[in-house]
Amino acid sequence: MNQRQALRHAPAAGASLSVELGPSTKGLSLQLQSTLLPEIRNQLIKLSDLLQEPQPVLKLVKEIKSVLIEASLQLQLRCTSLTGCPNEQQYLPLEVNNQQTVTLKSTNIRVMKFRLRNLFKFLHNACTACDRCCDYTQNLMYLAGDRDARKQIDSAKLDAVNSTSAALKTLDSIVDMLKGSAIDLVQSRWLSHIGRIDNTLEELLSLYDPSTQGRHERTHPLRAPVINLAETLIPVIKLARLFFRKLLKLGLNTKWLLFEKMCSAERLAFSPLSAEPQLKELLVYLKPYLESSDAPAPLHWGDFNRIVNNLKADFGSALCYVVRYLILLNGPSDQVHLVNWLYIWDKELSLAIDKLLKAFALFRNNINRGH
Repeated sequence: MNQRQALRHAPAAGASLSVELGPSTKGLSLQLQSTLLPEIRNQLIKLSDLLQEPQPVLKLVKEIKSVLIEASLQLQLRCTSLTGCPNEQQYLPLEVNNQQTVTLKSTNIRVMKFRLRNLFKFLHNACTACDRCCDYTQNLMYLAGDRDARKQIDSAKLDAVNSTSAALKTLDSIVDMLKGSAIDLVQSRWLSHIGRIDNTLEELLSLYDPSTQGRHERTHPLRAPVINLAETLIPVIKLARLFFRKLLKLGLNTKWLLFEKMCSAERLAFSPLSAEPQLKELLVYLKPYLESSDAPAPLHWGDFNRIVNNLKADFGSALCYVVRYLILLNGPSDQVHLVNWLYIWDKELSLAIDKLLKAFALFRNNINRGH
C-alpha cells in the first residue's frame, strides 16, 4: 500500500486498539521501576557525593560498594527473566498508571540488553575502582609522603567517579525505556532529527547567501546555476522538517497500544530518519560549486536521481506507518484534520521533488554545454 492508498484507507474516527499483558512480566517491570533501580540509583548518588570529598570515609565507601554488588546481582537475576527470551522482537513490559490501565513499553529487546550490559559493566568498574581507592589509601598510612601512592589514589578515585557517572546515565536511560511508551521513543528520535535537518538547512543557506561570494577570491563559473538549483532544494528540506514538527505537535494518546508488531515502531522511528543524511548528501554535491573556484568532480545524474528517489520513498514509507498507527492516537476530529494535512503535505513534497529533479536536469545540461 502506497501513501496515497493509505490516506484513502485511513482508520475510521474513534477507532481504538486493545492490549493484553501477562501479569508476571508487568509485575517484574513495576518491581524494577519502584524498588531495585531506584535503590541502585540512590547508592550511586551517595557514592558519587562521597568520592567528591577530599578524604572519603573508607568504611562508607565499602558499605555502599557491598550494597551495589548485592543489588547488581539481584538485578541480573530479574533481568534474565525480563530479557532472556529467544525472540528478539518482543515487547518489553509496561507500567500501570493511577487508573490501573496499562501503558505499553514497546521497544527492541536488544537495545535493553545492550544498556543492561553497559550498566553491569559500569557498576563493576565503579566497585573495582573503589577497592583500589581503599587499598591505596590504607597503604598510604604506611607510606607517608609517597607521591606515587597519592597519584594511585587520585587515579582510582577518578575512575570510580567516571564509572559511577556512566552507571547513573545508563540506569536513567533504562528507566526511561521501561516507563515510556513506544511513541515516546519515536518522538524523541524525531526531535533530534529536526535539529540535524535545521543544521543542513543553515549550512545550505549560508552557502546560498550572496554575501558568501566575497569570501573567495574567485567564484566558480557555475555558482549562479547552482544557486538556482539550491533554491529548489530548500523547499524539500523545509517540507522534511515540517513533517517531523507536525507529528511532534500532535496531542497523541500515549496510553494506547501504539504498535501491533515490533517492526512497526522501529520502522516509524527510523525509516524517515534517513532523510537527513540524504539531504546532506545532496548538499555535498552543491557545496564545491558554491564555495570554491576549483572544478569539482562531475555530478552523475544517476547518483543524484537515486538519492532524491530514495528520499521520496523513505517519506512515503513513513507516511504509511503514520496513517496506519498514529492517526488512531488522536481524537475523531483531529483524525480528519491529520489525514487532510498529510494528503496536502504529500502533494507538496511530490511537487517540490519534481521541481528539484527538473532543476538538476537543467543544471546537467549547462555542464554538458560547457557552462
